Amino acid sequence: KIFNNTVGDVGMLFCLRERVRLLKIIALIQIVTVEIAGQSVPACSSAIFCFGDLLDRVQREAIFNDSKEYVDRPLKADPNIILQTFSKLPDNSSSTLKSFVLNWTNDAGTDLQGCAPPDWVQTPAFITGIKTPALRQWATELHSLWKNLTRRVDPVVATEPDRHSLLYVPNPFIVPGGRFIEQYYWWVWSDGFWTLLKCFPHCRDSYWILQGLLLGEMMETSRGMIENFAHLIDTYGLVPNGGRAYYTLRSQPPLLTQMVHLYYTQTNNMTFLRDMLPRLDKEYNFWMTNRTVAIRGYLLNQYSAPTNGPRPESYRQDVATASLVSQVLQPQLFSNLASAAESGWDFSTRWLNISAAMTGSLASIRTRSILPVDLNSILCANEATLALLHQATGNATAASKYQVALKSRQQAFEVVFWNETAGLWLDLDLDTDKHLESFYLSSMVTLLWGCSTSSNVTRHELVLKTLRSNKVLAFPGGMPTSLKQSSQQWDYPNVWAPLQWFLVVGWYNSTSLPLREAARIVAQTWINTAYTAWNKLNLMFEKYNCTGVGIPGDQGEYTVQAGFGWSNGVTLHFLSLYPDMMTSSDQQSWVGVVVGVGGVALATICVGLCVLWGRRTYVQGHNRYWARIQREQFLASTSSDRPPPPSSPPHTYSETDAILYTN
Repeated sequence: KIFNNTVGDVGMLFCLRERVRLLKIIALIQIVTVEIAGQSVPACSSAIFCFGDLLDRVQREAIFNDSKEYVDRPLKADPNIILQTFSKLPDNSSSTLKSFVLNWTNDAGTDLQGCAPPDWVQTPAFITGIKTPALRQWATELHSLWKNLTRRVDPVVATEPDRHSLLYVPNPFIVPGGRFIEQYYWWVWSDGFWTLLKCFPHCRDSYWILQGLLLGEMMETSRGMIENFAHLIDTYGLVPNGGRAYYTLRSQPPLLTQMVHLYYTQTNNMTFLRDMLPRLDKEYNFWMTNRTVAIRGYLLNQYSAPTNGPRPESYRQDVATASLVSQVLQPQLFSNLASAAESGWDFSTRWLNISAAMTGSLASIRTRSILPVDLNSILCANEATLALLHQATGNATAASKYQVALKSRQQAFEVVFWNETAGLWLDLDLDTDKHLESFYLSSMVTLLWGCSTSSNVTRHELVLKTLRSNKVLAFPGGMPTSLKQSSQQWDYPNVWAPLQWFLVVGWYNSTSLPLREAARIVAQTWINTAYTAWNKLNLMFEKYNCTGVGIPGDQGEYTVQAGFGWSNGVTLHFLSLYPDMMTSSDQQSWVGVVVGVGGVALATICVGLCVLWGRRTYVQGHNRYWARIQREQFLASTSSDRPPPPSSPPHTYSETDAILYTN
């Protein structure tokens, strides 16, 4: 409260040191309350979905192949009845347990209803502007997926919430695809700018979904998705990682402010903006209250989920990882795993210990010891946007508060994140107070939404130089997430759509020609790989492989998912930005035409030169031959060494003789 009441007053900046000291104490209290020996902080309050003997047995005995399957199944009775029946099972066999679960639960996804978006448009204007016929048809097919990927929550979830891990939201939404059948915040980027296959809204994905919906002229559906997130903030105080009860204590990159801004700039709906701003303020305050670190005199943000048990949706994997460390370290390990999931980068060597005995092992994860540059870039953008939006509504006091916070974070980016030697903004290791020197594409977020504006051309061209020196732009399948090969999905060689998007959109309108050209190359590479995979398999994937064109990605806790929200959305956005883009085969054909036309022209020139050279050689030889004959005839008749005057050659010698002489 002290921070929130003073940060807007420029005259109170002298209190920064005291506020930082206070926040350090608050952060320490938070850590202590989570990590008191023996205290358990489950993902939610449900003894069926988030903790307890039933969850533990079902997951450890692998009743279902995917840990997420069990915790997504709706209950057929109230939880207390199911738990009482479970306690009276006649034996402990896996077959009895499986029969019990199947008898008392319904299939995952049965509490979601398919629905048609009411404002779907057959052919949005941006599609007609795509010049390459094959890509125009592809965009049309991707846009059509909206109709198949729209879901709404069954109203029964609102009246019987204890029987469902699914969270109720009032409006239809788009799902990502594959195993993700609920709405997500950042990670479910759907078709058309992100599809809803079977999922609940995720904000991470949903930002790109919203862009796709707005491109598709679907204003009603767009507004409904934003209002769903507002409903979640009203209910839980944050936008959860996804639309499940077991996600409600962790969030994801906070993109709702940018979603509201995007919708407002399209509609200029002031009533809507006034209604949303209190929710945006509440989300911002959540991050500034619960996810802060005081470092070098600045208040910055990190991912730090408070839970300290296995993630219900990945229970079996977390238990296996925890078996590699001592029991006393397991709560901290579980919290770091959940914090990495909050980042959306689950998992990456970015979060792992790279110097100890367990180098590269997921058991060495230390997410809460990392200050992430991408999260702070997003919050920097949110502070700038919230200042702008409050100013638009006439609330100068609130606008001033965010402007002061923005100025402080801009300074922090220079002091804390920028590394001149590396030519990048880098994560900070809080344990060593040094940068993580390995390359990760998380730095690209700052190109668009960070505290280094696109007008800083010199700084951005240095980033481009770094990308080129690391050969990041040279891969045929797109920019890899990192240059470290591991068993984790947010590492080399995987290519993720949003990370390509940040660079492309960040440099699309740059005043620097090299930056604009780099943006176009990255966009074209993405289109090539996604279109090639679509042509082969008629599928879009959540990630691709940078080493080849059209190869689906790999690694991680689950197999590569088809769908897929953000891949579809990024694709459509790139096609709208570059309507003259071509497919790989079109480019090859164009090169063939250019080479063909060039070849004919070159051959014509060569033949012409050869004719001219031959004619010149013939004339020179012809003249030398007749000059010699004349000289010989003259000497024979006059016995003089003086050459005769020029004269026409006699007709007794043929043209062929002259050519033979020359040769």
